[in-house]
Amino acid sequence: MYKTMMGAAIAAVTASTALAELNADTEGTLKIFMRDSPDFVVAADATIAKFKELYPNVTLDIRYNTPAGDWAGYTNKYLNQVAAGDAPDVVETAIEGFEMIASTGLLADLAPLIEDSTELSSVVADIDPNLLNAMKSRSTGELNYYPLQWNNVVIYYNIDLFDAAGLEYPQAGWTWEEFAETAKALTVRDDSGAVEQWGYMIPGNQNFVLSPWFFNNNTDKLTEDWTASNAKDPAFAESMEFLHSLIHDHKVSPTYEERLGTEEFIAGQVAMFSCGHWCVPALRDAGLNAGIAMPPVAKEGMDPVTVFGIGGLGVLKESPNMELALEWLRLFAGDDFQRTASENLFSIPATKKWATTEAYLAFPANAEIYYDSASRVRSVTAPSNFRQVEDIFLRHLADYMTGNAELEDAVSSMDSELTRAMRRAR
Repeated sequence: MYKTMMGAAIAAVTASTALAELNADTEGTLKIFMRDSPDFVVAADATIAKFKELYPNVTLDIRYNTPAGDWAGYTNKYLNQVAAGDAPDVVETAIEGFEMIASTGLLADLAPLIEDSTELSSVVADIDPNLLNAMKSRSTGELNYYPLQWNNVVIYYNIDLFDAAGLEYPQAGWTWEEFAETAKALTVRDDSGAVEQWGYMIPGNQNFVLSPWFFNNNTDKLTEDWTASNAKDPAFAESMEFLHSLIHDHKVSPTYEERLGTEEFIAGQVAMFSCGHWCVPALRDAGLNAGIAMPPVAKEGMDPVTVFGIGGLGVLKESPNMELALEWLRLFAGDDFQRTASENLFSIPATKKWATTEAYLAFPANAEIYYDSASRVRSVTAPSNFRQVEDIFLRHLADYMTGNAELEDAVSSMDSELTRAMRRAR
């Protein structure tokens, strides 16, 4: 249905006379679809002000929308506006919505446009190729999005609690076995056996943050091409089983609930937890003595990887305001946005220049790991039916983690649902 609606919508878009050159006298209206997340809006404000300064006669029609963790719903709002004949020229979204939009054929291939721009080409040269490659749509093979900022997942650890336990700080390549032993040493109980301090908190119901536990065992819920279920891979079940053991066997993590662990980590109730750079402002403001490490690997000798999610800009292929849209992209690629993204600390800037400043690396310890990981990060699994896949995975994982299903039953049920979902998606 969407493809039919999209075809009609695109046909209704008529290209205006190309602007030979943009200047202060340029007139027009540029429609932008972007999130209203406070951290993103703060980072975007300086760039928007710059655009208005350069082009005072251009009307900006910015449609702010709230993703609230539901990127599928956010993306649907954009597609509905296109289908209604009111297509925004530029869409800002996260990787969870990339395939859903790109599969409609709406977006321009940015690669040749970047090649034609000396300024954009210069900025792209400072972006890790692995990040840039993630902006290519699997359905089109084209560079349909331009990267703005990203996040990975690392292990945060309380340095003071490690010191009190006489433990060495985590190193890249540490194994699950070493992680479990470390978590045991950091779990403190009172005389009655009640836990006063947990070694680690499993990120309950957090698909993105849970991903490294599967990636570091060379597995995930879907196959690498995101077309079929991979839940019956023995390594996938092994990963689930290890997470389960942290609660039920090693007893180093509290019960599995929908929480990340930031508050507990700040309060000293948890010695380690998993999070992205968005946790840094809260940890820094709390005066915590914290460090970060790459997530542990399943077996000795494996190269550690982590998950990443990335946000970017796509430009409508049939935009009647293509020159203005590309100018919007050029400004967001520049220092104004990247500097502000670096200063507000909620994400990792796309360009290495702004992710490796002295201020950015000041906290936590080993902060260089954030951008250094770019060459070995793996995209969060995000097919066009991302929301459905995420729901299936989290629901069956929760059943197993909370003792409401045996491992074999949880994996089998997950596999059946994922198989049906991916068949429908194809």
